[in-house]
Amino acid sequence: MLTQYFINMAIPIIFIHKGDSFYLKYALENARKFNPNSRIILVGDNVTQYPSFVEYYDLKNYDKSALEFKKVYKHMSNNNEEIERFCFERWFILNEFLKKNKIKKCLTLDSDVLIFVNVTNDSKKFNKFKFTLANHSSGEFMFVNDYKEINKLTRFLFNLYSNKKMFMILDNFWKNYPFKTSFGGVNDMTALSEYYKQNKKKIGEISKIINGETYDTQINASQGMIMENNTKKIIFENGIPFGFLKKNNKKIKLCCLHCAGPTKFYMKYYSKGRNINFLEKLKINFLMNFRDNYSQLLNNKQRIFLKKVLIKFGF
Repeated sequence: MLTQYFINMAIPIIFIHKGDSFYLKYALENARKFNPNSRIILVGDNVTQYPSFVEYYDLKNYDKSALEFKKVYKHMSNNNEEIERFCFERWFILNEFLKKNKIKKCLTLDSDVLIFVNVTNDSKKFNKFKFTLANHSSGEFMFVNDYKEINKLTRFLFNLYSNKKMFMILDNFWKNYPFKTSFGGVNDMTALSEYYKQNKKKIGEISKIINGETYDTQINASQGMIMENNTKKIIFENGIPFGFLKKNNKKIKLCCLHCAGPTKFYMKYYSKGRNINFLEKLKINFLMNFRDNYSQLLNNKQRIFLKKVLIKFGF
């Protein structure tokens, strides 16, 4: 009876993900490890590999408004259109999922984020906000305290593309984008940043240091911390990661690790809650180098095959 009470009190943790990816299981397993009473929910499309404790929901049952958004979306980026558009669509999918399943509060996060705290307890830091962002622009780790605000967010995103006056915000951003020959452009962070500007008092910031703790926005971004080999200098103590401030070398607890882009190869090792040894670093560097320099030469079928190989051999 008491166990059921804690389960009912714990906020659900929601991932939205497409396809089988070698790193997904590490994010799911860490979420479960530190949040045994939370529902671990995966709203997925074509995901066949996930742990038995995961509640799996077919994404296609929650994509009606996402398909409407697809009709007005205009691609203004050098990045892959489907991937970039899905970063927008996930908010519409989340909104439908929360409504249909009558979930009022949750944590939703990217599938390349490892959790190292009990998020139900830690969410109290942000109780006065409607939801949270990282760097006022990224939804990589979002505490949702009022599901109605996600509905407002999706209306805002839709209007950014469908309303001529609002669309000028994105259009001007793209016209003045200085790196037209490299990666980047308009993405959901561009839109979330605009939403933040109009709703600052309602949105919490997870990258703030509170009582000696913070949430890692990306392991390859400093956040005022010491860097080592292009990532934060991270040490583990009792299974928990810590970084060090540049200004005074103060040790800061990292409540999560966001292994974005090529740093996803760190997830297997960081999920073990220990420091990485020399041989493991060599393996990670090799895989990151291959991804950055050769993966773009592969066609879609070859990429899918490579993903299956990575899963099979436990990367």
